[in-house]
Amino acid sequence: METSRGFIESARRLNSTNQGIAPTPSDRRGAIVLAYYAVFHRLAELCAEELAGIRAENVKGSRAWNEYYRSLDHSTVRQSCKRAISEDIGISSAEVFYDWFPNLQDARELCNYEALVEPSFEDTKGIIQTAEECITCLNNIEETERKDFVAWMILTQKGGVKKRRDKNFKNDDRFFGKFSKKLDLSKG
Repeated sequence: METSRGFIESARRLNSTNQGIAPTPSDRRGAIVLAYYAVFHRLAELCAEELAGIRAENVKGSRAWNEYYRSLDHSTVRQSCKRAISEDIGISSAEVFYDWFPNLQDARELCNYEALVEPSFEDTKGIIQTAEECITCLNNIEETERKDFVAWMILTQKGGVKKRRDKNFKNDDRFFGKFSKKLDLSKG
């Protein structure tokens, strides 16, 4: 939470009227970029915490925490969110995140790559609030659902996982029953 909290605080500062000076369009674009990264880094922290343990306990003694933290891919998360919206993956507490992460990503890309974009103070404030809601959503994912959520975010592009999801395999005890029947090898 340390990194994401810092990004949100910086985004708020960039979009505030310090000493009566209004934020410039560049300040507001920067605030939007930071708001997005606050959410992305909170997700990365959640994944690393779930897979390697609490940051404070692992950063110095193990590379695993940082490896998991840095393994998160922006486009994979986006695809995971879009698929989670279209499929019932059973983690309803993350719905706000699924809905808004791709939108935050679009806002960040617009601010990074379109020099003439001038988001308003209110638009920027709304994006920062949306980012905070996404972070709250991530923080509120039930402990029993976190591993499934993390697997969904990280492993979507892996071949076996993708195949299982695409075929929508169900646990069906009858499927394996056909293998217990004696094979008739005399037919040739």
